[in-house]
Amino acid sequence: MWKQLRAGMFGLLTLATLAACRPDGTPTGSPVTVASVPSLSGSADPVAAPGPGTSLADVTTWINAGIQVDPTGYQKGALKAVVPDTATDTGGYDPAGAVQIVPSGIAFQSPSGKIKCIALAGLLCGVDLQKPPPDPQEQSRLPWQANVVEAVNSKVEIGEYSGSPAPWEVDGPGNRLPYGSTVTTRNGPTCRMDQVGLYCLNPDAKSAYRISDVGVVPFGCLAPSVTGREAWHC
Repeated sequence: MWKQLRAGMFGLLTLATLAACRPDGTPTGSPVTVASVPSLSGSADPVAAPGPGTSLADVTTWINAGIQVDPTGYQKGALKAVVPDTATDTGGYDPAGAVQIVPSGIAFQSPSGKIKCIALAGLLCGVDLQKPPPDPQEQSRLPWQANVVEAVNSKVEIGEYSGSPAPWEVDGPGNRLPYGSTVTTRNGPTCRMDQVGLYCLNPDAKSAYRISDVGVVPFGCLAPSVTGREAWHC
């Protein structure tokens, strides 16, 4: 099940009983009780990560409350992707086919390395899913890629048919986005990394979603799509 975000160091007050002393060091008078508060320096965000059913407003507030990082530190240069020769494609990709230069975007991965994403107009992530969805058996000559989550235009979908290697397989994954950090992409979503998964807010501000190794949790207007795939749309 979902891991819970560790609570911040609000801590329990520890009580120390002090007694007044005479000049010779022997105790006198009534004991005095004082409270000592642990230091909050370096503490984590005490607000737990949103769970299923949380309102979009609360999810939005939580995402934006993360530690904002400079997106230039996650800028990925021009990415190369092999494009299958559609005239001769038989279900894989042609190593000698055309090479497409994908525009630079924001690329990052989780500290665990289980989630690798690149944000362009939307968000494309490779996820080490515990239970990848089966091939929906649609009519496609391309292989089914189950460990992929794509979010574009208020639609989130797990799995896709693709004959091209993912950008992170060609040029490597982006830098690790620390837990508790929020990155704002140029034309894509605003995302916050957490131990329970990656939370992202769509630019239209009507939906958000959580991506993790156990799947996707939708928020806001996202509702299950009536398809053979695990998908949600507004």
